[in-house]
Amino acid sequence: DYDLIQYQIQQISTDHSLFKQIDQWEQNSFAKIQDAAETARKDLQELIDQSKEKVKKTSHDLAINLLASRQADDYLEKDFILWKEQFSKLELEIQTPFAIKMLENKSAFIPLIKIESSESINNELPIVQQSPVLKKELEIKVPGVALNILGPVGVEKENSRIKHIGVTDECAYVRDSLLYHNGQHTLRVRVENFKIPFSIFFGCTSSTSVLAPDIHRSQCSIGWFGCKNVYEHGT
Repeated sequence: DYDLIQYQIQQISTDHSLFKQIDQWEQNSFAKIQDAAETARKDLQELIDQSKEKVKKTSHDLAINLLASRQADDYLEKDFILWKEQFSKLELEIQTPFAIKMLENKSAFIPLIKIESSESINNELPIVQQSPVLKKELEIKVPGVALNILGPVGVEKENSRIKHIGVTDECAYVRDSLLYHNGQHTLRVRVENFKIPFSIFFGCTSSTSVLAPDIHRSQCSIGWFGCKNVYEHGT
């Protein structure tokens, strides 16, 4: 009986149910910490990406505005002042891009964390309005031909390269000034850095027509759009 009692006493210290509860608490605590850390990482990355996109969008709009005004040679002193202010705000945002803080629940025995966005100068970034000149037809001369352009178009005169410098859903228009009355003509165009399916219109318009958005839908245009569409007199 004495030996049995001693054995039972030893079993109480090793098989006590509270040890299992402690082990379970430990596993659950580790799981909660890992979940909190993973959530914090995802939230932090999302806030960083949002801040970067906002800065990129603002700098992109400023670049288009400046390029269009330079090509049109149409700007005033007040435009310089406005651009300088916008660039100053943008520079400040780049220097302190992420107004993000980590919060701890200090009342807990094991303080958990979470990520929140605090008040940021992101909200003070300049809203860049497109210059009116982007809506007017401009004439750019490159070797051998004069081009009429409209929208976010960049022209490298040295090698006659034309680049779309706007965002994806912004249309850019380029038309040469050569006149074709009859007969057959061969035009060679090299397209680089595009995605399939691409949205590019190749065609002819009347020499009396004004270059305008959606000109391929006008009665005076005929040509091909994208991979399979054909436009003839607006349809």
